[in-house]
Amino acid sequence: MRSLESIEQALAAIDEAADAHCDAIKLGTGTQQPLPVAWCARLFQRAENRGVVLLARPEDEIEVTRFDWIGARAYDLSFDVSDLELIATALRTQKPVFLSVGRASREELREIATMSRRGNGG
Repeated sequence: MRSLESIEQALAAIDEAADAHCDAIKLGTGTQQPLPVAWCARLFQRAENRGVVLLARPEDEIEVTRFDWIGARAYDLSFDVSDLELIATALRTQKPVFLSVGRASREELREIATMSRRGNGG
């Protein structure tokens, strides 16, 4: 992961990924590198124009709603599969949700599968 210090660098990173034929890019707002929310609409639009899916990484339910409103096409929630409310909120958007479940308990996996099958996170 490289540090992005300006919107121009972030847009250029999307262009580089698209030029390299990437299908998706993770968009983080978490503790490693805060991403200004003001950039997100432009980043989602650039990715869309370049044929790349920008995976939003919301930290909480409010960010899911914000990302949904500004154009997220998919969510990456691989950092905490135990936050079932966050997963449920993302599932209610009816958009793809990517999870890394290597450390999930069987109980958590059952709950996530049940929510996913319902298709509405509830």
